[in-house]
Amino acid sequence: MPGPPFPFPSRIQINNITPGKGAGSAGGGLPRVMGQCSAAIQGDSEGVFSVTGLETLALVSDPDLPHGGRAWETQQTVNGAGPIDLGGGEGLSVTVWFACPANPTKQSFSAIVAVTAASAPQTPVLQIPVVGTVIGESAQISVLQSPAAFNPGQVQTMQFEISSTYRQEITGFFKCSGPNPPFSSLDPDPMFPAVPSFGSVTVNLPIQCAGDAATGSYELNFIYAEIGGPTTWATEAWDVLVTAAPPPPPPPTPDPRKDHFDAVWVPGSTARICQLTGGGDPEGKPHPNDTTRFAFLGTDLGISFDHFENGEHRTYFFFGDTHTGAGDQDGDAIAYTTDDQPEPEGLHLQFIMGDNQWRRLVIPGISLGNFEVPTGGFSHAGRICVIASTGVLRSGGAVYMENSVLASTTDAHNNFDLAYFASRRDDTVDTPATGGKFINVGCFVVNNDDWPGLPDNAQAGGQGLLMAGTGSYRQSAPYLAYAPLPNGQLPQQSDWRYLHGFEFWVPGFGPNGPPNWSTAETDAAPMFTDQIGEISFSFHAGLKRWLMVYGGCAADGCGIVLRSAPMPWGPWSEAQLLFNTQREGAQGKYMFECGPYGSYVIWRYNLWDPNSQQATIYYTMSNGSCPPGDNTEPRYQVHLMKSSLRLVGI
Repeated sequence: MPGPPFPFPSRIQINNITPGKGAGSAGGGLPRVMGQCSAAIQGDSEGVFSVTGLETLALVSDPDLPHGGRAWETQQTVNGAGPIDLGGGEGLSVTVWFACPANPTKQSFSAIVAVTAASAPQTPVLQIPVVGTVIGESAQISVLQSPAAFNPGQVQTMQFEISSTYRQEITGFFKCSGPNPPFSSLDPDPMFPAVPSFGSVTVNLPIQCAGDAATGSYELNFIYAEIGGPTTWATEAWDVLVTAAPPPPPPPTPDPRKDHFDAVWVPGSTARICQLTGGGDPEGKPHPNDTTRFAFLGTDLGISFDHFENGEHRTYFFFGDTHTGAGDQDGDAIAYTTDDQPEPEGLHLQFIMGDNQWRRLVIPGISLGNFEVPTGGFSHAGRICVIASTGVLRSGGAVYMENSVLASTTDAHNNFDLAYFASRRDDTVDTPATGGKFINVGCFVVNNDDWPGLPDNAQAGGQGLLMAGTGSYRQSAPYLAYAPLPNGQLPQQSDWRYLHGFEFWVPGFGPNGPPNWSTAETDAAPMFTDQIGEISFSFHAGLKRWLMVYGGCAADGCGIVLRSAPMPWGPWSEAQLLFNTQREGAQGKYMFECGPYGSYVIWRYNLWDPNSQQATIYYTMSNGSCPPGDNTEPRYQVHLMKSSLRLVGI
């Protein structure tokens, strides 16, 4: 049986060697002689090649190969050019070193390795061509750091390495050459990168994404070129995503002396679109989601926020205390929709599934049982971020939520990673005015430049997270916090700032003046004094007003309440009813003993009609399941609602 071919090439090729450096490689063949052999370099007028080692190999039987197969095995090695003893039928490999000159006069060098036997030193028994090449002159751009995605209007810095194999230093301008629009670059650091011969330099380049950029994938092109000359030193392409819809135009700075409006509920405008969960609609309205098919019988809440995943615009919903059977509450379900319109059929929800049943929210190490639920969320750095309550105190028939945590994931099908405990209470000793004040938290991401008066750690050109929170469950006034959102990172707990008061009156900030901020949660001051339930906090670009929606009471009754403000911290309007069970004729139809509660604005679907000067908001709303063990429909479901608002001057 013939053996395998000789394992070394018949030609030695040593490529792309930097001037002043060296490298080695091996080649060989079958001399078909026996005895001592030596190797020598011939035809090397520049003296750049040398023999550094010899090795003999023989074909031997290999027990690991089938049918008595054979393999090449090393018999002897020597350093240098020999001599070395060569047996019958053995092959010889020669290792050659190429020492590239510091100032090479040509790109390629060649020679011959001549192998001779001691018995006939004048006649080569094996000749091996050897070629050494010098690395070509070129430059290369490499991306060291890049953001995962851009938001329209955002400026983010990318980091590059420019390396060169030119024989002399090169200098040029470096920029993003397109596509423009929507991408352009600002001045790099350094301004005109100079790359030393056979060296490299690190360059930071701010990239600006246009405010009207459409979502999707873009190939950014980068160029490093000679200043005032024809030479392009290097180019590079890099794919990025734009993962948010174009932001609304910045709101005008309100002047409380002439621009103080309230967003007022339009009488008769509140309507129910459909029941989002359960097995059917109690009034025969559209019911796009039969959740009973996968053991999802009842639930509440339904906080929502937008997230872009692989270029797809998703609105995620996090439900609370989801029932799988009578009396069983087995966690918090998650769903999303890609629907662009909430009417006329309602929202088609895609539930996160696992093992033929809806998959619960899991934060390893964090209890998420009854009354331990998601209360707010946001999207940042390609991650789905949620704030959830954990820890429950039951005392005297009352329920208290004791702590909140921030957690995130890149895929809602996976567990969420705990970032930190955001707020803590001990309702055995804390009063509604003391202890943790951010257990139920409504979140909204803002562009820092749009809101003068943010804390001093709000970076210009960056984004931040505004959070309206409450402490003692349904016994707390609302408080406000801010945290900057660093590129590619979650907000750090040490960066949270808490609204704790106002300066003197200044036009542009409201009658309560510019806000003061504190690093201590204990300093947080209420935005108004009413005790409220679950909280929704968002900005309506059409109204140019912040909206706070919660369970509570107004002058004309109790239910789901709205307040509005021109700035995130106020001044807040008087409370007004968005929904009242008796006014809307809902009692016994789709609202029962423990409702309404848990209303959260789905701000993706905010509408504004400039002709009528009216806005429409869509929101979730929960009904109750107070009779013990009575989780049958139509109790304990989440509904999709809408109401209209108009601006009224004060």
